[in-house]
Amino acid sequence: FRSVDKRKNRTTFEELQEAKDIQGIRFPRGAKIERNGKFMSNVTLAQPQLVLGISLEGKLKFSNTLTNGDLHVATDLETGTLAADQLIDGVPCKGHYEVEFDRARGPDPEHGETPQAKVGKLSRCTPSAEFDYAGNRYAAIGEVKLNAFDGVRNGILAVDQDVDGHWGKGGTEVERPDSRAIRFTLARDETISGIACKA
Repeated sequence: FRSVDKRKNRTTFEELQEAKDIQGIRFPRGAKIERNGKFMSNVTLAQPQLVLGISLEGKLKFSNTLTNGDLHVATDLETGTLAADQLIDGVPCKGHYEVEFDRARGPDPEHGETPQAKVGKLSRCTPSAEFDYAGNRYAAIGEVKLNAFDGVRNGILAVDQDVDGHWGKGGTEVERPDSRAIRFTLARDETISGIACKA
């Protein structure tokens, strides 16, 4: 699969004069729809509303996926701004800040049918409170990013705590691109793989 090449698709804009269902989402009057070719790519909401179960405001960005034969098989919500604090996939996310999602997985639509828009798993948000995730407690500082292994890719530790068998320092960032942390700050001196490491 490949993403839509915007250079090869004419961009059109439409401001809705009445509420309209577009790819499974009902947008109210005043919403501004941007399409690349025939595919919805950006939407500016006229007012906060529920979109795919999430309360959003302002501009939404959608990602479109085509097969090599230009068959449109997926439209996924990529980014949006939360209209209020919300718990998404176990993370308390702060309102009025941007959130980002991975592409949704699911069956392709029947040939020739326009796919319904979907939302995948949360990949990035600004936490509104401390939270526990996959065995660690994270602070409501900066952004948190999730990885594809049901863990936190980048997050700030709320307190000194165990990070994959080592004592990580609270207030510092952990980086975990997959199932194991590759970068964090020690809270105390340790010997790791026979090497004396200083906190």
